[in-house]
Amino acid sequence: MELPKELDQIDAKWLTAALHAAGTLTQGSVKSLQAEPIAIGVGLMGRLARLTVDYEGADADAPRSIIFKYPIDLPQNRQVADAYRFYKRECDFYRHLAPQSPLRTPKVYFNQCDEDLQFVLLLEDLASARAGDQVAGNSADDAQRAIAELAKHHAHFWGKTGDYDYLIDIDDPIVCAVLEQSYGPALPATLEAYSDMFSPELAETAKGLATRTTRAMQKTRLERPLTLAHGDFRADNLFYEGLPGGGDLAVIDWQICTRSYGPFDVAYHLTQSVSPDTRRRIERPILENYHRTLVEHGIEDLSFEQLWEYYRMDALFALVYPVTVCGALDLSDPRAKALGHVFLERSLSAIADLNAGEKLSEWD
Repeated sequence: MELPKELDQIDAKWLTAALHAAGTLTQGSVKSLQAEPIAIGVGLMGRLARLTVDYEGADADAPRSIIFKYPIDLPQNRQVADAYRFYKRECDFYRHLAPQSPLRTPKVYFNQCDEDLQFVLLLEDLASARAGDQVAGNSADDAQRAIAELAKHHAHFWGKTGDYDYLIDIDDPIVCAVLEQSYGPALPATLEAYSDMFSPELAETAKGLATRTTRAMQKTRLERPLTLAHGDFRADNLFYEGLPGGGDLAVIDWQICTRSYGPFDVAYHLTQSVSPDTRRRIERPILENYHRTLVEHGIEDLSFEQLWEYYRMDALFALVYPVTVCGALDLSDPRAKALGHVFLERSLSAIADLNAGEKLSEWD
């Protein structure tokens, strides 16, 4: 199907055809719809809108509220999204892997990604649930609940992703090259704009990481057990109580999912989605519980001591996210700007607390 590129290009005829093509509708048609942009400044790589739909002659369970996800319209951000193939990754996840995961994910009403990386996802609306908030930061309870469920997802795919040829590897040459070309050039701008956050030691650590990103990803692929990592497991992508049909947690935004080392998701969440004080209090108990869940699922190739050292290393590597966001993306939206600020502040605090800079030598 030809995909709409802007919200005003969606009409009842197109939506009817899309829902029928996906099997979401088996009879009837869309009579009318209203489209409203939502979550402005929350997502940096895609746009969201809520479609409120009236039908004629449709199935009784036809969705009345639908989330329409489509590409970002900021040139800098779109360039990054296309380089990393974010849109294809997410569409592939919903098509092939979401039905297998123990994590609750939105129902998919339509899913198409074209060769030019134009895409549309029509997804279940989770508005009845309580959404996480990256800027405010997750509470200790929310972080614990989220990572407990994440552990089951990682355990399910642990060592079993080799046959998924549509999955991108952590050391994919294109991904490695793009990260080098985005993190390195973004770093000077970040160091200048946020100089008050960087001690001399942290600035040197950030510069040292710039020459080691590819090596870090290659060693991850070669030396660690692999699973299906979410890649962007942060508060803005989580929904809690009040989910349609029940449940404790739902996870959205699978654009960065990768065949990689799953516990990176844990480090990324703890170092950038909770306040430093909360992280210091909960990080070790959460990692102990995460490890316990893996063991309960029969996973024996990772000791807790290894997990803790990898956690320190991943806390350092996760710095690539806020530096790229703060130095390479368009943060003109006030909420996006606040998001970049807390990303960076929390990340640097964790690196300092964990003395993670000493892990740079392991990527030499």
